[in-house]
Amino acid sequence: MFSVNHQKFMEMDELSLQKVPYFFVIDFLSENVEIYQEYEIEKEGLMIDFQEISKTKETQALDKKIVWKSFPETLESFKVGFDKVQENIRLGNSYLVNYTRKTKIDTNLTLEEIFYHSNA
Repeated sequence: MFSVNHQKFMEMDELSLQKVPYFFVIDFLSENVEIYQEYEIEKEGLMIDFQEISKTKETQALDKKIVWKSFPETLESFKVGFDKVQENIRLGNSYLVNYTRKTKIDTNLTLEEIFYHSNA
């Protein structure tokens, strides 16, 4: 699981100290961490859209009916983790929490279509 001593986190610390812009991706379980310096983003085919760095192409119209089905966990299962987070917040053990759970999704959209038709 997550470790602040992970080699990639040390690399990010070093890039930050050198004031080198970079983009990082961490998988859901924090087992895989990838770091890309700005010049590597386009070369690697990454599509990102942030205020200061944007590597996107023109958006195409979405001309199909969207199929989207999610399979969330039960409320009881979610509540176990949620209650644990709430208790730790009350104890002062966290200043920032993003309680995220894995959810299976079936869709007819490609990842690229989802990217270009999403707003965050």
